[in-house]
Amino acid sequence: MNRLISICLMFLSVLTLVGCNQESVVQNNFKARQNSFFIDSTQSIIITYETNNKGVMTSLDIDKLLTIEEMLLYNQTIDYDIVVDGFNGDVFVEARNACTDISNSLMVPKNLEVGNTRYKYNEADCQYQIVDSYNQFKTGYAQEYYITDTIPVSHMTAIKIVVYDADAIVRFIDVYTLYNSVKDLGLDTILINDTKDGFDSEYYHYYQEIRVYEQLYLKHQTNATTINEINGFSEEINILNIGDLEEISPVIEDFNERFIAEINALNELESDIGVTSQATEETTND
Repeated sequence: MNRLISICLMFLSVLTLVGCNQESVVQNNFKARQNSFFIDSTQSIIITYETNNKGVMTSLDIDKLLTIEEMLLYNQTIDYDIVVDGFNGDVFVEARNACTDISNSLMVPKNLEVGNTRYKYNEADCQYQIVDSYNQFKTGYAQEYYITDTIPVSHMTAIKIVVYDADAIVRFIDVYTLYNSVKDLGLDTILINDTKDGFDSEYYHYYQEIRVYEQLYLKHQTNATTINEINGFSEEINILNIGDLEEISPVIEDFNERFIAEINALNELESDIGVTSQATEETTND
């Protein structure tokens, strides 16, 4: 009985919230003609989006950024024994355990290139630091990356493993392209173990579940109502049918806990490009 009362109270609260949202939500929730990408304050989520000339979001892509360590560990196609013609140095070096979060035997590239900026791994600082055209560290630059950091750039910015050959005409040579997000790397968030005969992480289908979130968000145009539906609180539920309250079935299990970073990122995006219903009404009246 107590459980039923608790569920009823929770459900009434949700309905109240949904009702308030329905009153305040208008279709043109966003600034019109937006076509860009957004990286959240934790630099762990990237959102690519587009709004039309009425301020309706028409395209949404949510993706989880990978740390440099994850970019390497999750990518099973990297050849750590690669030979580059005319180059006799090391392409990879082993990182100290103190520099990593996951692996105790991580091999990292000596040099990376992000867009047009080149970096070299500084073992003493556990960081990729900016270098000049002679592969010498340049001081005074804030954008440096620990192995445990993400590289918060758009999908259009190339991230490459490069080698530096002082004797070559073109000194920095591209070796391999890296991907800084779950979707770009094609992951179902799974980590293969060192012996490659099992997994070190729990499997779940990130792409499939986040796609449901994206589609429902485009339907509702607001995060609160979207999350209510994912958690099983549909606007169509008849509150008079108390028996249905025991049968609430979420679209995605444990969504709020597993995707808290994505939820917060979308809230931040709403604050960044959203417009209030009051402002919209004032504009319409004008």
